[in-house]
Amino acid sequence: LYLAAYFFVMLLCFIRFKSSSASIYFLLFIGANPLFVNSLVPGSNDIVVIAFLLWSAFLLEKQKYIPSGIFFGLSLATKQSAWFAIPFFLFYVWQKSGKKTFLNFSLASLISSLLFYLPFMIWNFRDLLDDLVFYANGSLVSSYPITGMGFGMLLVSLGTVPSIYTYYPFWIWQVAMGFPILFFFLRRLKQDMNIGYLLFGY
Repeated sequence: LYLAAYFFVMLLCFIRFKSSSASIYFLLFIGANPLFVNSLVPGSNDIVVIAFLLWSAFLLEKQKYIPSGIFFGLSLATKQSAWFAIPFFLFYVWQKSGKKTFLNFSLASLISSLLFYLPFMIWNFRDLLDDLVFYANGSLVSSYPITGMGFGMLLVSLGTVPSIYTYYPFWIWQVAMGFPILFFFLRRLKQDMNIGYLLFGY
């Protein structure tokens, strides 16, 4: 699956950039980048999410809103990291097209995403929420611990958070810092409705 997604991204490179210098940069930074390719096998480079998002963005650029919405919905169903693209994609479609097109894009995204989520929602909605939201935000006993070299580990080393397994409301910091940054990038996108700025903002 990861290999198929990788070739799907490479295909997009040749369709979008053809033989221009941009295709060389694309291949250098993604296609032949050892840091990116080495993490392909375990899937830690999010290649499936990237494939769906890039194809969605490419189809947006071509003003093919329903196919773009389908790919965008697939990216939302693939991993939570794609959820942060929602305001950028919706804002772009809203600014570039009318209400009907915005509705078509939104419905295509919602339906294609729901096709994946619906069986799990019917089976056990609470477990779905636990897996998608509460496991990641530290609300469960079995939640993912604080890891890496970021703000969370700084709080642990300072003793503010007693253990890497202790719940801490990081969402307060995320909202406080995230919304001003989101506003800044959406404003920048409005000044120049460019797919590159959309992806950069995301």
